[in-house]
Amino acid sequence: MDISNALDRNGFIIKQSKLTDVPFGKYTADEHGCGMIAAYNAAKAAGVNPDFDDAVKYFVDHTFLNGKHGATAFQISGYLRKFGLAKGYLFCKKNYSKVDVGILWYKHRSGWHYVAFYSVGNGKFNFLNADERRMVNIRTMDEFFKTYVKCKLSAVFIVKKGG
Repeated sequence: MDISNALDRNGFIIKQSKLTDVPFGKYTADEHGCGMIAAYNAAKAAGVNPDFDDAVKYFVDHTFLNGKHGATAFQISGYLRKFGLAKGYLFCKKNYSKVDVGILWYKHRSGWHYVAFYSVGNGKFNFLNADERRMVNIRTMDEFFKTYVKCKLSAVFIVKKGG
């Protein structure tokens, strides 16, 4: 599958809207694929070289309700476990910044969304597939929440724990 128009220069998927030909159950990844994209990006950020076609196959094979509501936490955890990366969950925002690589689940202006993020140092993170207008989206966790998050309920999948 050619997804080159959805990638940044480091090979992370940052433009979900470009994945109109990528299946996700009865839907396509541009509509309901943020969880799959976040899992793929998080694995890549954690040092794995995941194959996108394999990620698509995994999520299509394990889709729930034909992908109507996107990926479930169980699907994402299962995909990460394939690489030995699922380390747990956090529900307290004050601990999110202790994670080196993670997946944030939150509500934005148009609904619920998953994004992968990784530490770039000095308390800042690069958030992937959060805002297609930005090739790089580096912010502190608090800055990200002030800009994008529209609900207090959120969670982080720990992919790689900080030291």
